[in-house]
Amino acid sequence: PAAGRTGRPATGLAHPQRNDGSPNNGTPALAERNIHESHMPELDAAAVVRVLNKHRVEYVVIGGISAQLNDLPVPATVDIDVTPSRRKANLERLARAFDELEAGLFTADEGGTWFPRVPVENWAQYDNLHLMTRFGPVDIVFSPDGAPGGFVDLTKGSVLELGGQSVRVITPRTWESLKQAAGRPKDLEHLDSYYSAVDRDADR
Repeated sequence: PAAGRTGRPATGLAHPQRNDGSPNNGTPALAERNIHESHMPELDAAAVVRVLNKHRVEYVVIGGISAQLNDLPVPATVDIDVTPSRRKANLERLARAFDELEAGLFTADEGGTWFPRVPVENWAQYDNLHLMTRFGPVDIVFSPDGAPGGFVDLTKGSVLELGGQSVRVITPRTWESLKQAAGRPKDLEHLDSYYSAVDRDADR
């Protein structure tokens, strides 16, 4: 997943983090209700973006899927990272997409934990939402490390195709800068793989 200021705990509710950096501390802003009983579904990124496009959500794909679509030499990913616009009308469309995706907070329960879609301010106040959907894991990353303005900072990407769907995707240069800003061990590993491949191509 893309870098962010929250993680996925092994157990319990994956409490998001507020825009000011303070933790949720278990407040009831996002109520709990288990919604799935089946095993964790594998990622179907094309199905996820199909639903987002159906509901006219404004978003940019970042993270591993963006790297794959840009043919960057990085390992396969198990989730899709999306940075949506925080405009209220867009958040309302995203809330409707959450319903169709059957999105729940990524918890120790494989299907995730249901949360109220409205008012949208309850969940849009957080920088990251780690979700499980019927099409696999989805990370909503409102403010990626290296792009504090979120969607506004990332709109200069390319429009590429994923499973017959047009999606806006960050450029390789932006992918590189976000990885550098995140600086997690796996981000640095991905950068090493990328730089090694670039060096090999230059030597040919």
